[in-house]
Amino acid sequence: MKAIILQENFSHSLLLASRFVSSRVQLPILSNFLLEAKDGALEISATNLELGILIKTAAKIEKEGAITVPARVLAELINSLPKEKIEITEEENSLKVVSGKHRSTVNGMAAEEFPRLPTSEESPSLIFDKQTLKEISEQVAFASSLDEGRPALSGVLVTAKDNQLQFVATDGFRLSLKKIKPQGGKKEEAPDLLIPARALIEAGKISSEKDDEEGKEIKLVLLKDGNQAVFSWEDTTLVSRLIDGKFPPFEKIIPGEFTTRVVFDKEEFLKSIKLAAIFARESANIIKIKVSDQKIKVSANTPQVGENENEVEAKVEGGESEIAFNSRYLLEYLSSAPGEQVEMELTGPLAPGVFKTPGDASALHIIMPVRVQG
Repeated sequence: MKAIILQENFSHSLLLASRFVSSRVQLPILSNFLLEAKDGALEISATNLELGILIKTAAKIEKEGAITVPARVLAELINSLPKEKIEITEEENSLKVVSGKHRSTVNGMAAEEFPRLPTSEESPSLIFDKQTLKEISEQVAFASSLDEGRPALSGVLVTAKDNQLQFVATDGFRLSLKKIKPQGGKKEEAPDLLIPARALIEAGKISSEKDDEEGKEIKLVLLKDGNQAVFSWEDTTLVSRLIDGKFPPFEKIIPGEFTTRVVFDKEEFLKSIKLAAIFARESANIIKIKVSDQKIKVSANTPQVGENENEVEAKVEGGESEIAFNSRYLLEYLSSAPGEQVEMELTGPLAPGVFKTPGDASALHIIMPVRVQG
């Protein structure tokens, strides 16, 4: 293998691929990148067996071939070189790196030992617009669980219903739901599936880095063999194992009615929550919310620290209402919510709070209340 590539392109691709490198000591090959020079491009692959990525980077290929090299060493080396052309050559399971006056040799392993990432030329099951996938990753996936003991909650449920695609994530304390109109693909044949939240988050982040007019679509192919999902766009392919588990019947916790509806400025409410959160840290992050007289009163009280109270102007429909929430859940939702205003629907101190963007019926967020004395 012999290729010539620009340092900026090489370093950027290695940085992206580094997020998928495994640290499993029992499988040393997974701590490597697979480099393949073929078809006029340098292909860089990394995987942890749950998630994997393949990035095609423009390069001048003088001799085709492949090798695997330690990811951390190569990424640090290329990032430290000057911004000029780099020549890489594979010789007897080692990679020669030459850039100007700089010469390095990185010991590698045979490419045959690296697990191959699946690719597919099948028609896509689903097609996303890049902006839509970014919204799903930011507004839905963050509500999934980080608890590995409950794998079903670490994913985003995708269902087809009423000619819409519905994306749902929950960790048992909050829930995010978003509906979109599907584009092309065999949507009528798409089964319910559980995609790891991290796969959607990574796909959303990486695909939105290039804000170009071309290649706006992201194709998702479901592979029956291996229970995997393959996202592809432009020169990038992201592969993820699907989650084999049963998602909880989330529809049951979505309130069908409310007694109080409040519309308020998102930024003003966010500032109030941040201030109250300072005083709620020593009391399980609990903050209280009281709705009355066209305003919202946000408060927190911790005997060891002190107390804080803020008021936010609001449009209130219905009667007065009081409820307590974990401030962290409120902060994470408000930081991801689109628009300048937020709508909150309440049905009492022990019922879930429903949050929406006014005028947008395609999405909602639910936060479970905290039971407090008094």
